[in-house]
Amino acid sequence: MPERSDNYSDLIPHHRRKTKVKVRFPNESYFEEMEINISEFKPSTEFDDEVFGWYGDIYISIKKDK
Repeated sequence: MPERSDNYSDLIPHHRRKTKVKVRFPNESYFEEMEINISEFKPSTEFDDEVFGWYGDIYISIKKDK
């Protein structure tokens, strides 16, 4: 019998897991911490401290970890 896992994220395929990131929405000046499915983010422009791109039909910026 397989060992029981209390971490249910182990049961979710990697490409469907959500990652906690700092996101900035259009016309906003601050970042908000959110969980997103990073595999659905399509980067378009990269800078030293953030990456811009499409998440679904919304153009967002994700702050890079230092």
